[in-house]
Amino acid sequence: SIEYITGADIPKQTNNTMVNKLLTKIRNKFEETYRRHILIDPYLAIDETVGDVFVDDNGEVHLRTRYFWGFRTSVTNLVYFIYDKGSRSREVIVNFLKEFIGTIQTDGASMYKIFEKDPTLNVTRLSCLVHIRRYFLKSMKFEDETGIAQRFLERIRIIYKFEKSFKKLSDEERQKERATNVIPILNDMYNDLLYYSKQAAGKCGELL
Repeated sequence: SIEYITGADIPKQTNNTMVNKLLTKIRNKFEETYRRHILIDPYLAIDETVGDVFVDDNGEVHLRTRYFWGFRTSVTNLVYFIYDKGSRSREVIVNFLKEFIGTIQTDGASMYKIFEKDPTLNVTRLSCLVHIRRYFLKSMKFEDETGIAQRFLERIRIIYKFEKSFKKLSDEERQKERATNVIPILNDMYNDLLYYSKQAAGKCGELL
Protein backbone atom coordinates (compact mmCIF):
# COMPACT_ATOMS: atom_id res chain seq x y z
CA SER A 1 0.00 0.00 0.00
CA ILE A 2 1.13 3.61 -0.63
CA GLU A 3 -1.28 5.03 1.95
CA TYR A 4 1.58 6.51 3.96
CA ILE A 5 2.51 8.74 0.97
CA THR A 6 -0.86 9.83 -0.43
CA GLY A 7 -3.23 9.30 2.42
CA ALA A 8 -5.19 6.91 0.18
CA ASP A 9 -5.15 3.16 0.59
CA ILE A 10 -4.19 1.98 -2.90
CA PRO A 11 -3.65 -1.78 -3.29
CA LYS A 12 -0.15 -2.80 -4.37
CA GLN A 13 -1.42 -4.51 -7.54
CA THR A 14 -3.28 -1.37 -8.63
CA ASN A 15 -0.23 0.75 -7.91
CA ASN A 16 2.00 -1.58 -9.95
CA THR A 17 -0.44 -1.48 -12.86
CA MET A 18 -0.46 2.32 -12.91
CA VAL A 19 3.33 2.52 -12.74
CA ASN A 20 3.64 -0.03 -15.54
CA LYS A 21 1.26 1.96 -17.76
CA LEU A 22 3.19 5.15 -17.08
CA LEU A 23 6.55 3.54 -17.89
CA THR A 24 5.10 2.02 -21.07
CA LYS A 25 3.91 5.45 -22.24
CA ILE A 26 7.30 6.99 -21.48
CA ARG A 27 9.08 4.21 -23.36
CA ASN A 28 6.77 4.48 -26.38
CA LYS A 29 7.40 8.23 -26.51
CA PHE A 30 11.19 8.04 -26.33
CA GLU A 31 11.90 4.59 -27.81
CA GLU A 32 12.73 5.76 -31.32
CA THR A 33 14.87 8.65 -30.06
CA TYR A 34 16.84 6.34 -27.78
CA ARG A 35 17.29 3.76 -30.54
CA ARG A 36 18.69 6.40 -32.88
CA HIS A 37 21.16 7.54 -30.25
CA ILE A 38 22.40 3.96 -30.11
CA LEU A 39 22.73 3.64 -33.87
CA ILE A 40 24.60 6.92 -34.44
CA ASP A 41 27.42 5.80 -32.15
CA PRO A 42 30.38 4.60 -34.26
CA TYR A 43 31.33 1.70 -31.97
CA LEU A 44 28.95 -0.76 -30.33
CA ALA A 45 29.66 -3.61 -27.94
CA ILE A 46 27.04 -6.32 -28.48
CA ASP A 47 26.20 -9.49 -26.60
CA GLU A 48 23.26 -11.78 -26.02
CA THR A 49 21.86 -13.06 -22.77
CA VAL A 50 18.94 -15.22 -21.67
CA GLY A 51 16.00 -14.53 -19.43
CA ASP A 52 12.75 -16.19 -18.44
CA VAL A 53 9.68 -14.66 -20.07
CA PHE A 54 6.01 -15.53 -20.17
CA VAL A 55 4.99 -16.73 -23.65
CA ASP A 56 1.67 -17.75 -25.14
CA ASP A 57 1.86 -21.38 -26.22
CA ASN A 58 -1.36 -22.33 -28.01
CA GLY A 59 -3.50 -20.32 -25.64
CA GLU A 60 -1.58 -21.37 -22.53
CA VAL A 61 0.92 -19.07 -20.85
CA HIS A 62 4.23 -20.68 -19.87
CA LEU A 63 7.54 -19.43 -18.52
CA ARG A 64 10.22 -20.02 -21.14
CA THR A 65 13.90 -19.13 -21.50
CA ARG A 66 14.43 -16.69 -24.36
CA TYR A 67 17.22 -14.48 -25.73
CA PHE A 68 17.72 -10.75 -25.29
CA TRP A 69 20.28 -8.61 -27.11
CA GLY A 70 22.33 -5.98 -25.29
CA PHE A 71 24.06 -2.98 -26.87
CA ARG A 72 26.50 -0.55 -25.26
CA THR A 73 27.75 2.60 -26.96
CA SER A 74 31.37 3.69 -26.67
CA VAL A 75 30.94 7.46 -26.92
CA THR A 76 27.82 8.12 -24.83
CA ASN A 77 28.00 4.96 -22.69
CA LEU A 78 24.31 4.16 -23.25
CA VAL A 79 22.90 0.65 -22.79
CA TYR A 80 20.01 -0.66 -24.88
CA PHE A 81 18.20 -4.02 -24.98
CA ILE A 82 16.01 -5.53 -27.66
CA TYR A 83 13.76 -8.56 -27.57
CA ASP A 84 12.43 -10.10 -30.78
CA LYS A 85 10.31 -13.11 -29.89
CA GLY A 86 13.26 -14.47 -27.94
CA SER A 87 15.20 -15.09 -31.14
CA ARG A 88 18.98 -15.16 -31.46
CA SER A 89 18.90 -15.43 -35.25
CA ARG A 90 21.04 -13.51 -37.71
CA GLU A 91 17.98 -11.73 -39.09
CA VAL A 92 17.36 -9.99 -35.76
CA ILE A 93 20.79 -8.37 -35.52
CA VAL A 94 21.02 -7.55 -39.24
CA ASN A 95 17.61 -5.86 -39.14
CA PHE A 96 18.46 -3.82 -36.05
CA LEU A 97 21.77 -2.62 -37.52
CA LYS A 98 20.46 -1.86 -41.02
CA GLU A 99 20.84 1.92 -40.40
CA PHE A 100 24.14 1.57 -38.52
CA ILE A 101 27.52 2.42 -40.05
CA GLY A 102 30.53 1.64 -37.91
CA THR A 103 32.21 -1.03 -35.83
CA ILE A 104 30.76 -3.70 -33.56
CA GLN A 105 32.57 -5.81 -31.00
CA THR A 106 31.06 -9.25 -30.39
CA ASP A 107 31.80 -12.81 -29.42
CA GLY A 108 32.43 -15.41 -32.12
CA ALA A 109 28.81 -16.56 -32.53
CA SER A 110 27.91 -17.56 -36.08
CA MET A 111 25.18 -14.92 -36.62
CA TYR A 112 27.82 -12.17 -36.60
CA LYS A 113 29.88 -13.73 -39.39
CA ILE A 114 27.63 -12.13 -42.02
CA PHE A 115 29.21 -8.76 -41.25
CA GLU A 116 32.61 -10.14 -42.24
CA LYS A 117 31.29 -11.57 -45.50
CA ASP A 118 28.94 -8.81 -46.73
CA PRO A 119 30.60 -5.36 -47.11
CA THR A 120 27.30 -3.78 -48.21
CA LEU A 121 26.13 -3.94 -44.58
CA ASN A 122 28.70 -1.21 -43.73
CA VAL A 123 29.62 -2.90 -40.45
CA THR A 124 33.10 -3.91 -39.31
CA ARG A 125 33.14 -6.73 -36.75
CA LEU A 126 35.85 -7.01 -34.12
CA SER A 127 36.35 -9.92 -31.76
CA CYS A 128 36.00 -9.50 -28.01
CA LEU A 129 39.16 -10.33 -26.05
CA VAL A 130 37.12 -11.14 -22.93
CA HIS A 131 35.28 -13.92 -24.77
CA ILE A 132 38.51 -15.16 -26.35
CA ARG A 133 40.14 -15.33 -22.93
CA ARG A 134 37.39 -17.63 -21.64
CA TYR A 135 38.39 -20.37 -24.06
CA PHE A 136 41.98 -20.31 -22.83
CA LEU A 137 40.71 -20.48 -19.26
CA LYS A 138 38.64 -23.54 -20.16
CA SER A 139 41.74 -25.12 -21.70
CA MET A 140 43.52 -24.89 -18.35
CA LYS A 141 41.50 -27.92 -17.26
CA PHE A 142 43.58 -30.05 -19.62
CA GLU A 143 47.08 -28.73 -18.92
CA ASP A 144 49.22 -27.26 -16.12
CA GLU A 145 50.40 -23.69 -15.63
CA THR A 146 53.33 -24.19 -17.99
CA GLY A 147 51.09 -25.15 -20.91
CA ILE A 148 50.09 -23.36 -24.10
CA ALA A 149 46.91 -21.80 -22.70
CA GLN A 150 48.79 -20.15 -19.85
CA ARG A 151 51.17 -18.48 -22.27
CA PHE A 152 48.21 -16.94 -24.13
CA LEU A 153 46.59 -15.87 -20.86
CA GLU A 154 49.79 -14.15 -19.79
CA ARG A 155 49.91 -12.12 -22.99
CA ILE A 156 46.26 -11.15 -22.57
CA ARG A 157 47.06 -10.04 -19.01
CA ILE A 158 49.79 -7.77 -20.37
CA ILE A 159 47.35 -6.29 -22.90
CA TYR A 160 44.86 -5.57 -20.11
CA LYS A 161 47.63 -3.88 -18.14
CA PHE A 162 48.49 -1.67 -21.10
CA GLU A 163 44.82 -0.82 -21.70
CA LYS A 164 44.41 0.23 -18.07
CA SER A 165 47.33 2.64 -18.44
CA PHE A 166 45.77 4.12 -21.62
CA LYS A 167 42.48 5.21 -20.00
CA LYS A 168 43.42 8.86 -19.47
CA LEU A 169 45.00 9.29 -22.91
CA SER A 170 43.38 11.04 -25.85
CA ASP A 171 42.10 8.93 -28.73
CA GLU A 172 45.15 9.82 -30.81
CA GLU A 173 47.58 9.00 -28.00
CA ARG A 174 45.78 5.73 -27.24
CA GLN A 175 45.94 4.70 -30.90
CA LYS A 176 49.68 5.39 -30.98
CA GLU A 177 50.32 3.42 -27.78
CA ARG A 178 48.25 0.48 -29.00
CA ALA A 179 50.19 0.39 -32.27
CA THR A 180 53.45 0.36 -30.33
CA ASN A 181 52.62 -1.96 -27.43
CA VAL A 182 49.45 -3.97 -28.11
CA ILE A 183 49.45 -4.76 -31.84
CA PRO A 184 52.80 -6.68 -31.67
CA ILE A 185 51.38 -8.88 -28.90
CA LEU A 186 48.21 -9.58 -30.89
CA ASN A 187 50.26 -10.41 -34.00
CA ASP A 188 52.40 -12.75 -31.93
CA MET A 189 49.30 -14.48 -30.56
CA TYR A 190 47.82 -14.76 -34.06
CA ASN A 191 50.96 -16.39 -35.45
CA ASP A 192 51.03 -18.85 -32.56
CA LEU A 193 47.37 -19.72 -33.12
CA LEU A 194 48.09 -20.45 -36.79
CA TYR A 195 51.01 -22.65 -35.79
CA TYR A 196 49.05 -24.61 -33.17
CA SER A 197 46.03 -24.98 -35.45
CA LYS A 198 48.23 -26.65 -38.08
CA GLN A 199 49.74 -28.87 -35.41
CA ALA A 200 46.28 -29.84 -34.18
CA ALA A 201 45.09 -30.58 -37.72
CA GLY A 202 48.06 -32.89 -38.20
CA LYS A 203 47.38 -34.71 -34.95
CA CYS A 204 43.72 -35.15 -35.93
CA GLY A 205 44.87 -36.62 -39.23
CA GLU A 206 47.07 -39.13 -37.40
CA LEU A 207 44.15 -40.15 -35.19
CA LEU A 208 41.90 -40.69 -38.20
